[in-house]
Amino acid sequence: MNSNPPTTGAPNNYDRLGESSRAFIAHVKQYFHNLPLVTFSLLVATSVIALVDSFGRFRNFYHNGLFTQWLYLSVSKVINKGQVHRLAVYPLASPGLSLVIANLLLSITYMAELEKRKGSLKTLWILICFLTVIPGIGYVFFVSVFAYMVKMADGELQHTLCAGLSGLAVGLSVWSTLEDQDEEEVQYRMLFGVIRIPRRLVPVLTIAFYFFLAPDTSLILHICAAGSGYLYASKQLPAFLLPSDETFQRQEQEGWFHRLTNRRGFVSVDDIGPYLPISTTNTEPIHSVPGVSTPFQGQGTRLGD
Repeated sequence: MNSNPPTTGAPNNYDRLGESSRAFIAHVKQYFHNLPLVTFSLLVATSVIALVDSFGRFRNFYHNGLFTQWLYLSVSKVINKGQVHRLAVYPLASPGLSLVIANLLLSITYMAELEKRKGSLKTLWILICFLTVIPGIGYVFFVSVFAYMVKMADGELQHTLCAGLSGLAVGLSVWSTLEDQDEEEVQYRMLFGVIRIPRRLVPVLTIAFYFFLAPDTSLILHICAAGSGYLYASKQLPAFLLPSDETFQRQEQEGWFHRLTNRRGFVSVDDIGPYLPISTTNTEPIHSVPGVSTPFQGQGTRLGD
């Protein structure tokens, strides 16, 4: 005869673990579901390219990856072969699965913040122009000058390349720090989403992280990205590189970009801001005195009646 009491009503540790897992998965789904359009699209694109290229490298199909071989930034290919498209697409290239994950952890939060504050089209322009092309041109220029000064052979120059979102992560950290410098309540930032550090140290620690823990990344590119992010945040760039909000509004209303306005997560220039607007249909003014109770305007029903 079994003398153990029944445990049907007692909570099960496995049930608790299952509830915690389901809550965590639901939280992650909600986080990704709330990401703006450009941020989510870049997350998906870099993740897919990284997975495909990792499989190709593992199977020894392509040494530089199926997609990455056409995307990474190479001084030799830009100058000698005229492949200038690499100046705009190298953030999509995969530097390795582990570094892709680190890049996403460092950049996604800043990217989503930028898009909510500036709008989707303006964010796309900022990411491509100020945080990709301009740092890429600076990288090619400085590496070319250095190679000329030390008489570096073309074979050695072919091994100097850049790939991934590390430049965007550095540039976005500089932009976010300068953007929030007038807000006294924003004194700390979260590194990797878990480490709380002073706001002003974020760009320095981001560059230091890549320099010491990710030696395959380029310090020159990161310095160029930090400089470009600083110039944009401080509004020291030429006026023709800074289209007005009216220009982006026209692009949203006409042309090919109009198709994006109905997509989930698209942030219009008209709706930008750190907080969501709250609308109401009540047009009557509210006349109330603090501390004075007002009668209930409605009909109440006692529960149970």
